[in-house]
Amino acid sequence: MRATVSRLTGTIDVIVFTGDASWGLRLPDSVIAAYHGAQLLPLALGGLLIAALGALLSAAWAAGSRTVTALRIE
Repeated sequence: MRATVSRLTGTIDVIVFTGDASWGLRLPDSVIAAYHGAQLLPLALGGLLIAALGALLSAAWAAGSRTVTALRIE
């Protein structure tokens, strides 16, 4: 049984472990390794940027509105 670090979700690891343990099935590396390290950094930074902008926009709106209105929207 080989251990792999999944770059997508833990589901891939379960499939690999089940395949190796049960039937000797080996998934190709192209299925498991969808992204290279150089591709993950911009994706992660882009996700953080989108999350930060979304949080700042909603926080700015809530700070400028009345408390009752902001709580009702929540």
